[in-house]
Amino acid sequence: MFFAPLFLSHGGPDVLINGSPAPAAWRAHAGSLPRPRAILMMSAHYLALQPLLGSSPRWGTVHDFGGFPRELYKLQYPAAGDDSVLAEAMALLAAAGISARHDGAEGLDHGAWVPLLAMYPQADIPVITISTLPRQDARAHYQLGLALAQLAEQGC
Repeated sequence: MFFAPLFLSHGGPDVLINGSPAPAAWRAHAGSLPRPRAILMMSAHYLALQPLLGSSPRWGTVHDFGGFPRELYKLQYPAAGDDSVLAEAMALLAAAGISARHDGAEGLDHGAWVPLLAMYPQADIPVITISTLPRQDARAHYQLGLALAQLAEQGC
């Protein structure tokens, strides 16, 4: 089983409540894929100087935005993490010579939970987070992907 990386531009977080066709398209795409064993999520809103990876027994939902309808602030995505997948990812990065740290953050930012809520609304697939590296170029992010590709082959 192989999963290719997927890029989703969510637009504003209110895409879930404003009648946009995007959530239905994301849901349909998710339904066309085999069920993943876990999701490794990189959000443009989770930034760090070096790769940070996170897992939580129960992720909180971070409403890291302002000025939207109250309805949006009531949405939750209480997925769990998976420490074994986190350990696999850390080991793969280390084997590739990429220094990474565990991040104890306990919440998913809207760049993560907005598309996930549309794609997998039951929040029953473990989610592991990895930071975006704003001071690094596309090559550095590509190297992260290469190092973690084995996870995709294992259904993540």
